[in-house]
Amino acid sequence: MLTTLPRRCARGPQVLIALADELGNFVEYVGGPPHAATLLQPLELLSTVEETLVRDKAVESLRKARPAPPPARHGTAAPRTAALGMG
Repeated sequence: MLTTLPRRCARGPQVLIALADELGNFVEYVGGPPHAATLLQPLELLSTVEETLVRDKAVESLRKARPAPPPARHGTAAPRTAALGMG
């Protein structure tokens, strides 16, 4: 249901701004940090919306909701970061 919410709430930017802002606070409601990844897809969708404020709020919420990365091993972070940068 969370993945269809951004498309269903295309009534106006105010609804999408509120949704993007609040989803970052839903980590405890989806089962805590181990299940925070369920919030990533709707937030990623919101981060592609044309309205700048919606995108900004979605990115803020992504930062709050993302699961903590495992400790990096020497030499593995740079290639992964480069791959992410290439899209």
